[in-house]
Amino acid sequence: LGKPTQWWAYRDANGNVVMVVARWNTPDGKEIRPVCRTPSGWRSGGLPPPRPLYNLPAILQADSGTPVIVVEGEKCADVVTALGFVATTSPNGAQAAKHADWTPLKGREVWIIPDFDDAGQKYAKDVTDLVYQAGGRVVKLLGLDAIFPNASKTFPQGFDIADIVQGFRDDANAEQLLADLRERIKNVANETLPEPNPKNAS
Repeated sequence: LGKPTQWWAYRDANGNVVMVVARWNTPDGKEIRPVCRTPSGWRSGGLPPPRPLYNLPAILQADSGTPVIVVEGEKCADVVTALGFVATTSPNGAQAAKHADWTPLKGREVWIIPDFDDAGQKYAKDVTDLVYQAGGRVVKLLGLDAIFPNASKTFPQGFDIADIVQGFRDDANAEQLLADLRERIKNVANETLPEPNPKNAS
């Protein structure tokens, strides 16, 4: 496939690269393939479960009171990190959330910003359950329709936070728009009630 269009490194708690996810933009669409480190060297394919979260060292180094934002995909995680948040995602796609190790989020407040489609809602539900199972303290769901209530009807299916940020970056007032987006996310989080924790159900 030649040189990847983009690639993202997954690291262990010590910062060592243990898996790389590469993306190619081809005439037939995107092609995404993981490669992982094994005792005998690198091989094609993902790590066996439980797999590390993206940006794991940043999560572990962040103050325990700092919220962690979960999004769908490494590209979105990088975008949210660039806004000044601690962001992560689970590897190997939205259907594989259950194969990630969510225990680094124990005791933390977690905000989920799902993609704008049914698959994004399912991923958010899966992650909510998994974070609470791992001992997460609070989980809040920040939908794009909550962050942008006046514009949500214009979002196409599959729209995500990276699409929004890319649009802002192309604007002449990009710096101000991105700063406003950061504050908007924080304000919506402050106004959003936590998702129910199944452990607290009577």
